Amino acid sequence: MRPVGEPLHPTARELPPPERLASYPPPERWDDWEEYDPVAWPRKVKRRYRLIPTICFNCEAACGLLAYVDRTTGRIQKFEGNPVHPGSRGRNCAKGPATLNQIDDPERIRYPMRRTGKRGAGQWERVTWDEALDDIAGRIRKALVEGRPQEVMYHLGRPGHELIYLQRVFHAWGIDGHNSHTNVCSASARAGYAFWMGMDRPSPDHANARFLLLLSSHLETGHYFNPHAQRIMEAKMRGTGGCRPGRARRRPCCWPSRAFSSSSAGIIAISSGAG
Repeated sequence: MRPVGEPLHPTARELPPPERLASYPPPERWDDWEEYDPVAWPRKVKRRYRLIPTICFNCEAACGLLAYVDRTTGRIQKFEGNPVHPGSRGRNCAKGPATLNQIDDPERIRYPMRRTGKRGAGQWERVTWDEALDDIAGRIRKALVEGRPQEVMYHLGRPGHELIYLQRVFHAWGIDGHNSHTNVCSASARAGYAFWMGMDRPSPDHANARFLLLLSSHLETGHYFNPHAQRIMEAKMRGTGGCRPGRARRRPCCWPSRAFSSSSAGIIAISSGAG
């Protein structure tokens, strides 16, 4: 019988023992990291990078990323997880590395554009930021002075903390015209959070919960935040019991608690997802 840990391929058995493997470059080497270019394989072409910590904005989880910036060209070569990020801990879904497609998208808008033709004609001209801001501010002021506040609406993709300030400004103007991605995606889930916990985006201690009740949320992949999903899986591995109620014509999915008796287990964390 082949010893445990021995390579399967005969050639690999003759190679010297490998050094300690690492999942991520150590932070002390982020300023000057060297690795082989995978595109050049089978040739061994070394490339040097500066690893810049950043955040993924493809959903509100804001998981940590590392941008691999080529030290020669200054271009971002790829994105990978940031192992020292306290939330995602280096683990990202496919949307994180795909951020590179957004950086290099030929249709990415890099500066203000003003329409010069009819709607849908595709006729635009480049303007400065001062011109764009003066134009927008003038239109808003004109609508307010003329008593047409209902014609002013603010839309953004992913609202952040700046939304609190903007809402106060709009309310001072007598406007209820905010719109965002939340309206059509996570509003129901966040409403449940707010009703239950008093805030719409909490971070419960899933990993140490005694019992987990997931409402309309797949355990591993469909949860609201990737960092939460990681800790839900940790809880399950620790033996935490839980239940995911089934949808229409489906049975509920429950798993027993191994760490606690049924008499002591309680609903400690409630996680609601939009999917």
